[in-house]
This record gives sequence, structure tokens and C-alpha cells, in this order.
Amino acid sequence: YDHGFVAATISDASIERKEDSLVITFDVSEGDEYSFGAITVQGDLIDESPEETLDGISAETGEIFNASYLRSDSFVISDKFSDIGYAFANVTPETKINRTNQTVDVLFSSQKGAPAYIRRIDITGNDKTLDNVIRREFVIQEGELYSGRKVKRSKALLERLGYFEEVNFNTEPVPNSDQVDIDVGVREGSTGTFSMGAGYSTSDGVLFNTRVSENNILGTGRQVNMNVDVGTERNNIILSVYDRRVADTYWSSGVDLFRTDREFRDFDRSLTGAGFTVGYPLEQFFEGIWAEDIDFSLKYEYVDSEISDVDPEDAAPLVIRSEGSSRASGLTPKFTRNTINNPLNPTAGSRQSISLEMTGLGGNEDYYLADFRNQWYYPLLSGDWGDLVFAWRFRASYGESYDDDDFPLFRRFFPGGINSIRGYKARTMGPTDENGNEYGGSKQLINNFEMIFPLIEDAGLRGVVFFDAGEAFDDDQDIQFGDLRKAYGFGLRWGSPLGPLRLEFGFPLDEINGDDGMVTLFSFGAPIL
Repeated sequence: YDHGFVAATISDASIERKEDSLVITFDVSEGDEYSFGAITVQGDLIDESPEETLDGISAETGEIFNASYLRSDSFVISDKFSDIGYAFANVTPETKINRTNQTVDVLFSSQKGAPAYIRRIDITGNDKTLDNVIRREFVIQEGELYSGRKVKRSKALLERLGYFEEVNFNTEPVPNSDQVDIDVGVREGSTGTFSMGAGYSTSDGVLFNTRVSENNILGTGRQVNMNVDVGTERNNIILSVYDRRVADTYWSSGVDLFRTDREFRDFDRSLTGAGFTVGYPLEQFFEGIWAEDIDFSLKYEYVDSEISDVDPEDAAPLVIRSEGSSRASGLTPKFTRNTINNPLNPTAGSRQSISLEMTGLGGNEDYYLADFRNQWYYPLLSGDWGDLVFAWRFRASYGESYDDDDFPLFRRFFPGGINSIRGYKARTMGPTDENGNEYGGSKQLINNFEMIFPLIEDAGLRGVVFFDAGEAFDDDQDIQFGDLRKAYGFGLRWGSPLGPLRLEFGFPLDEINGDDGMVTLFSFGAPIL
């Protein structure tokens, strides 16, 4: 029936014994293939319009008949009534088969019932998280007209917090009234970690790590993170505090302090600084679905940079000119849209951000840096065995000094490695001088295409195949898609109890002198920042 064969018949089974087995045979006659004929609706209508009521359904006149559409389209129509307060609208499909022209007419009968108002919203299961932290995520309140769309969005916002392993909304009618109660049940998950250990990655060498993080301090929804890395090629001390709903308002704020030391091939870089960020969701300023999931933030950051251990006989001229200390102070406005379903193991949704860092508020570095990032996850198949997910990550960055000075070395881009273009060693891509010495680009494009599939779902073991393309470009170079360097490969990912493990093998497609034919990429334990 889902493929248009509404007149298909199946004969009684015939059974034949063969040695130690039985053969059961069914004779199937498909008959003629039928298409959708007239699709109409009667009864209560959305805005008194049949067209508006039927808008968005899957059934379409002339297309192959699909019986499963009748049920799903009934829900589409009833959801429209639910969105405007009719919580228990009833929609039933009726069919009429026209054998002369092999079509099936469909008539949807709709009864919206009485409008429903929310009497009470009850929350259970939150042993740690405070009630107000949950309620402030609701876009529907007690006493309001019921809205199915708002209920679904409230559920999605709770799931996106990452505090709960399970969130359920159940709507129950109040007897002998026009009211409903909404029961919200949550099952809390772990929100804090404390770990000490050692790790290794091909990008950063041996790393000893201590991490303390809590995303829901005392059930208030505030976050604190401290990370200390001590390694052969990188040292980090990072402390951040974030409140996503200051005093239960829609304002967010965050403070971060950091010191990072990293070794490059021709120089060492140390960054010391602090930042303060405030944010606000656009949907509180503007009406419409387009504003949902979009946040605006403004960050002030001060960075003290030190470039050292430069070999004047074997380094690019820009690196030699950059040796010493410099200071940058500026503002970064940023827009972020986020619909990712699970921040820890995303399988659906997307996240986009666009920002513009502008320095010059003190310090001696004057530049701007525009940055656009995209993450997109699309589930191709899903089942008890896990999810087959297509993922695309894209980043485009463009920086330039206000005057004729070089774009500062501490902000320049050095692609390559496990979190960039796999198939090339870490921080080995980008422009070089005539002697092959890297000095980084002021602009870059990065593309990562992945197919992620489960291997042992219960153990958190997944496989991945990927294709990457990207490059960094110098100040006076135009970004050319034909100049992007490409790589492909495969790997394993495991969410182990000791931390995330990635083992990936990258193969360059645009080798130049010094590139290996295969790059093994490995990270374990400490996060790659």
C-alpha cells in the first residue's frame, strides 16, 4: 500500500515438505499502481482556508499513493490545531478508490474541539536541578492558551541544556473543564567531571592534564571550567565561569582567564589574557520562528602575546619581525544559531556562528578578524544499532591590519592536523617563504566532510570516513578554491571512560615537498583546544 498497489492480493499459503524443512509459498499479485487523486478537507479549517489546512502535508495529487501518508498527514493537520490552542483536535482520513483511472481520492475530516488552557505545569525527577532553572526554559506558561509548537520547543530547549538524559512532556485533560495539565518528567545525567591523567596527540605530543568542570553548579545552571595542560609542545591554564541566565533573566555572561604556550617549528608563542562576554537571545527582541535559536553576544578581550625562540637564520622574515611582545585589546560581536540535538554526541541539527574581532581599544595591535563557522549533522539512517550520520564542518576566516603592518603572527592560521585538514601534519600548511619556512596565513578556508557510523554502539565505538579540503592564504593572496589542498581518510572514535579517543589515518591528495604519503592522527585523554 505504501507503493501505490492498493489492489494487491495475497493468496493463502501453500506448504510443501522438503526433507527436514517446510517451504511456505505465498502468491502475490500487485495489480495496478495507483496515484493520489483529489485531496480535500472538510469540517473545521485553519483560518477558514482548505489550502492553509492542507499546507505542508506529504500527499500530493498525481504522486504515487502511499498509505503511510494518511496517518502522518493527519498528525500534520491536528498539530496545526494544537498550535492554536486545540490540544485534542481529531483528524481522520477517508479514501475513495477510482479503479477506472487508478487514483485514490482522500478526504480529511477535522474536528478541532474546544480550546484548552494550561492549568498547571508539574515537574518531576529533578533531584538536583532547581525548578526555576527548568521553568525558565519554557516558552509556554500556566494560564496560557495551549500551543503544541511551544510545548515541543520547550522540550527541545530542555534537552539542549545537556543536564538531562531524558525529557518527557505529557498533556492530560482536566475533567469537566477546558483546561489541561502538563507533566514534565526529567531524568538527570552527570554534569560534572574531575579528571587527572596523561594523554598524547600527534598535534601536541605528550600531555598531562587536570580538568575540573561543572555545567550545573548546585542545580543553578551556572558553569565553571578549569583546565591545566602541561606537555612537551603545549602548556595551558584556562579558567572560565559562565551564567547562561543571569538572575533568571535572558542575559548571559561569562569570564575567562587563560595562559597558553605552544611550540611551532620556527618559534614559540605565549598568550596571556582575559575576556568578558555578555549575550542575549534575539527571539526576545523579534517575533517569528526565524529569530529562534539565535543568540547575540559581545566580548571584550585583552591578550598579551610573546613570540620567542626565533632563529634569525632559519625563519620567515615575518616571524623574525614579530619576535617580542605585543598587546591586543578589542571587542568581538558575535551571532550564533544552534539547533544541535545533543552537545556531547550530535546526530542532528546545526550550529552557525559569525563574529568580527576588532582591536584598537588600547594595546599596540590594530586589526580586525572576521570568522564564520558551520557545523551540520544529518542522520541518514537510525535504529537500535545506532545512527549513520553525515557531518559537515566549515570555517572561513579573514583578518587584516588597519594600516600597512603585517597581520599579527599570534592570530595567523596554520592549518593541518587532526582538527583541521587531516592528511597533513599539524600546523604545516599555509604560506611559506622561498626557503619553505611557514609564517601562517591571514585568511583560511576549512572544509571537513564526514560519514560517522556505529561499530559497537553500547561501547561508544564509532567509525568515520572523511574528506577534507582547505588552506591558509597570505595577506596579499586572494582566496582561490582551486588552491585548496585536499585529503581523505578513515578512523575510529571511542568515548572511553578516560576520555575521548581518536585514531585517524589521513592521505594527502595535493602533496608538496616534505609531505608524507600518509599521516597517522591520534589523540587520547586531554582535549585538543
